[in-house]
Amino acid sequence: MEDVESSVLARIGYDSSLRILQVEFRSGRVYQYFDVPSDVHEALRSAESIGGYFNREIRDKYRTAEVGPAMNSE
Repeated sequence: MEDVESSVLARIGYDSSLRILQVEFRSGRVYQYFDVPSDVHEALRSAESIGGYFNREIRDKYRTAEVGPAMNSE
């Protein structure tokens, strides 16, 4: 997982072998998005507006599951 600069998303991670994008929202909720192509992940990482790209290109377009609140790293 890597921190991202976004008012909506806190961190994102990607497993290329499983094509799973994991997204942690600022609220602390964590979701996995399935069958996400690697180019979509790369475009998300490099988007000028990460939250905007996520809302346009990922949210509601891939099967998803909430995996729980983020674990506190402290």
